[in-house]
Amino acid sequence: MPSFVKPRLTLLALLAVAGSACAPDLAGPDATGFPAASVASASWADDFDGWDAARWVAGDHPLGNSMLRPANVSVAGGMLLLRTPAGTRDGGEIRSVDRYTSGSFTAHVQCGLPVGAICAFFLYEWVTGNRNDEIDIEILAGTRRMMMTTWSRGRQTNHAEIDLPFDPAAGVHAYGIEWSAAAVRFLVDGVAIRTFTRRIPSRPMHVFANAWWPTWLTGTPPAADAFFSIDRISGAT
Repeated sequence: MPSFVKPRLTLLALLAVAGSACAPDLAGPDATGFPAASVASASWADDFDGWDAARWVAGDHPLGNSMLRPANVSVAGGMLLLRTPAGTRDGGEIRSVDRYTSGSFTAHVQCGLPVGAICAFFLYEWVTGNRNDEIDIEILAGTRRMMMTTWSRGRQTNHAEIDLPFDPAAGVHAYGIEWSAAAVRFLVDGVAIRTFTRRIPSRPMHVFANAWWPTWLTGTPPAADAFFSIDRISGAT
């Protein structure tokens, strides 16, 4: 089993979820169209004290160099664990039952996978074919690199990369996506780090998290089971 380290500071999860990290949001929509916290019509959170089959589905399909298997999805000690089994490049995935047309979504996670794998938290349309809308946060495991990308009708529309100021394998941190018709904003530990305002995805999407091995990265399968560990996922729409 993996060990978990909570961040030193209590994360203002409600602030990140509601999209009120900037003062203009307190009075009404800001320039990018994000609503004030009080406008949210529904909110939810899963602390993974157990498996909620009414909210999540475990993935069962190939992706990159991985086979995402339900057997690699488990809940233990108040954590959702997406596993890469020892000696393999397989992984695990969850997908929300519901789809959303906008909102703020935050995952509190620890990326304990080896180099060559990805810990991802994202929104995805999930329809047949390759013309899906998508909003991605992807952490390149074993590094501090994080990628933020949007896709519309299957075409990449925005992309940015940053080096995180901490080791994402060393503890739990909050990664957020705020999505409106006007913009997509990405947050880390409640701090906005990048906003895209052009060519924004618009179609309903599920909330996803997965641990997987892409074909475009190189790395060695772990000698022991490795985990993408999720403490909490929350949303407000």
